[in-house]
Amino acid sequence: MYILIRYRILKLIILILLGLFTIKYFLFNGLKKVKYDKPVQMKRVESQFMSYETRDFVSQFNLSIFKYFYESQTFKKVTDHDAFYAEYSKDVYGYNLDMSDRISLNRFIPDLRDDLCGIEQYYSDLPTTSVVIVFHNEGLSTLLRTVHSVIRMSPRNLLKEIVMVDDNSDRENLKFELDKYIETHLRPVLNVIIFRSNERIGLIEARNTGAKLSSSEVVVFLDAHCECNYNWLVPLLQPIAENNNVMTVPYIDGINYENFDITRVYSPGSYFKGIFEWGMLYKETSINFEQINNRKSPIEPYDSPTHAGGLFAINRKFFASLGYYDSNNIKIWGGENFELSFKLWMCSNGSIKWVPCSRVAHIYRMKMPYSLGKQSSKISQIELNYQYIADTWMEEYAVYYYRRTPYMDSSETSKIRDRGNLKNCKTFHWFINNVAHDMLPKYPFPVRNVVWGEISNNKKCWDVGDYNKGSKINIYGCHHFGNNQLFRLNENGQLASGERCINIINNFVVVIWCEGSTLGPWNYTTGKQITHKDGKCIQIVNNKLIPANCTSENDQIWEFTDKYIIEYYYGSNKTIPLI
Repeated sequence: MYILIRYRILKLIILILLGLFTIKYFLFNGLKKVKYDKPVQMKRVESQFMSYETRDFVSQFNLSIFKYFYESQTFKKVTDHDAFYAEYSKDVYGYNLDMSDRISLNRFIPDLRDDLCGIEQYYSDLPTTSVVIVFHNEGLSTLLRTVHSVIRMSPRNLLKEIVMVDDNSDRENLKFELDKYIETHLRPVLNVIIFRSNERIGLIEARNTGAKLSSSEVVVFLDAHCECNYNWLVPLLQPIAENNNVMTVPYIDGINYENFDITRVYSPGSYFKGIFEWGMLYKETSINFEQINNRKSPIEPYDSPTHAGGLFAINRKFFASLGYYDSNNIKIWGGENFELSFKLWMCSNGSIKWVPCSRVAHIYRMKMPYSLGKQSSKISQIELNYQYIADTWMEEYAVYYYRRTPYMDSSETSKIRDRGNLKNCKTFHWFINNVAHDMLPKYPFPVRNVVWGEISNNKKCWDVGDYNKGSKINIYGCHHFGNNQLFRLNENGQLASGERCINIINNFVVVIWCEGSTLGPWNYTTGKQITHKDGKCIQIVNNKLIPANCTSENDQIWEFTDKYIIEYYYGSNKTIPLI
């Protein structure tokens, strides 16, 4: 009995020692000793193809940073102060940074891919990749979660480096604290380059800088508030390995700016592609019947005329041959996605492919939380970018841009711009007819405008408000900045503001979708009345717009004032061309 007791005690001591050794190993082994990403189990099917599928990513970080971000408050009660900070952070960052700080940098995320993606085979010799992430005053936990997800979800043999470009951030924790974190936790497992600009250069130039600092065969651009899904990288690289002139785009899921839930933007079995409307706003439409029939499987990449701009992969040397982004003429942010798309399709025998098996979640901010930097004109830089692209690439089709945006005085830039070193490009007519032809049913060519500008009565102007469908048109003091108080009436009777149309519903003047038409029910009379096809005139009553029987009363008299826009934008009173 005594021997048996001693045996059991000895056995217990040995188990305790083994347990202590195991705990010490996981708690105190730094990233230099703990292998960051375990080798992917790659079962070779034949000499050229292999599977990159893996789910074993959890143990790739030191356990001390696995569950929480620094001193996470995940399981602590949310105080009134926390609630205040959450609201404050949404104003400062465009999303709830308090919630971001409470979530693991390496959280589990839903696998939103088609089941077929898990068994897909890819080339065994795919090109190496540099991931470029540009940031300006990003929330630190959100930025680091982006970086963590890139490393966790990418095969180590393909991910060569991450290039972070700081576009002159002024938040203190994005300086020394970020540098320390990179040096301590990231560089031991991957080459992470950080470049800091001493002045605000904007997203476009910052991405060019990141591409030039990269050394891999392929450059992948990501926004600084993303989370990569399972095996996201490999499907992006396969089409580029087959053709260096292909640019690939992942399916972009949504991260809720309030609670950080990740959800699909596209429902299963739906396939969309990027297009644009004639004011150069990015849009999407379903792929056409021909594209659906020509695909070999529901996960096969497919052509798209353009892309949203934030997330894509491209061969580094090919990107350089295109002249990178045209940062000499397109500044800060906005329109660079169209410029690159047109260069790809029209000048390089290139193409853009959307890749269903590559999924990256992205925070769609509540608001743009910061300025776009210094601007040299009273017109917004985004609008100047759009105008430059229209003049440079759209040739005779630029007239449709100016009909959609009549305040962008076409006499200022009617000359077709030089495309630099890009020669022998196909025409924009070719692009519309062969690449983007199915955008026309949604966004037909705009017809000539009869009149445009503010619609005012006694210093009070129509105001479209938030542009949501069904929103009532309000009456407010004229602010002379255009935007939500800028309207245009075309020769087909369509009254519109921006991309929305105006009509009467339930006896109210409201915002509606234009529904792929240039037709409308409105007329502007020589007596300066705005009449509807049902015979009613729009009248102001108690600061509200109502359709009423037409009279000669002053409250039915409306001025379309466009002079202020030319004075405000260009500093002179110019004749407005009828476009």
